Amino acid sequence: MKNLVLFLLSFLLCSKLPLQAEGIKFADHFFIKDSVFISFNSSNITAHDIVKLFKDGSLCICTRKNNTIFVFDKNSNVTNTYNLPLNIYIDDLFIDEGHNLYVLDGKSKRFYIMNNNGIINSFPILQATYFTIYNELIYTYNTFYYDNMRSNSSILNVYTLKGNLLRSFGDLYPNTKIGLLPIATGNINRYKDQLVISHSSSYITKVFDKDGNYIQSYSRSPSFFYKPHSITSLNQEQMSNWSNTTLLHYSSIVNDKMLFSFYSKVDNSKQWFVIQDDSSFSEIEIPSFLTFIGLLDNKLYCINDDFSNTKQIKIEIYEFPKSN
Repeated sequence: MKNLVLFLLSFLLCSKLPLQAEGIKFADHFFIKDSVFISFNSSNITAHDIVKLFKDGSLCICTRKNNTIFVFDKNSNVTNTYNLPLNIYIDDLFIDEGHNLYVLDGKSKRFYIMNNNGIINSFPILQATYFTIYNELIYTYNTFYYDNMRSNSSILNVYTLKGNLLRSFGDLYPNTKIGLLPIATGNINRYKDQLVISHSSSYITKVFDKDGNYIQSYSRSPSFFYKPHSITSLNQEQMSNWSNTTLLHYSSIVNDKMLFSFYSKVDNSKQWFVIQDDSSFSEIEIPSFLTFIGLLDNKLYCINDDFSNTKQIKIEIYEFPKSN
């Protein structure tokens, strides 16, 4: 028995299994660096359905109620406003340095390229929910899987700006539907020349290069994850189980070696950041008054929902810890 105990202790000390750190306080890990106030001329601000942060520091706020998109520079000045036709459903969007707007409508399976004068180009695409643009190529990401879509089994499809499909890569993740309820979260992010693909229901993040070559996967589920095996009806008991479901919304690489991910319960009652590398795995609960926007230059951007002003949004910027 003594030899067995010594063996187990030796194994635990020598093994290279990632260390798990649970229950880390947000305030002990992230430090507020700055605050930015985004001002509007009307109270449309109360319904910000999509908030996107771009690499030049500009911010885009979209309200689906009237399909209006506001663009702000890093100094909080309005640089552009787009009013889209109401028949376009905005699943994801992107704005380039030339102020061209790119919109993915997953419901209609169409992609739009626009400027201030209107639609420049529009073309059909395969099923997709999110996208990114790199070197004038469009990388669309399919988060859904339907039985009648087996012919489109790839998660990434690459198009030219004219709508020509160049290639597809990456297999669809399993379990993308829980009973009656499909999941449409996850995301696609670009880190240098790599594509970081996160899928909600599988808690898997995969990394590819820009040509579609697989690099690595992160598949460790956090301690707080919960996914019901099946939702076969919408009765009170099953919907109560569904409200506890944990979703993976976002993943990105930090400092070349760490994976940063954002999770929440499906009802948004709790949110977490997970930071992991080859030797550590940390879980950090996010204060309920913060809404995560994105990660830029090793800084976290969050909306402070406790700030009460119908014509302003308060964005807090937190310093990301330096890696050792």
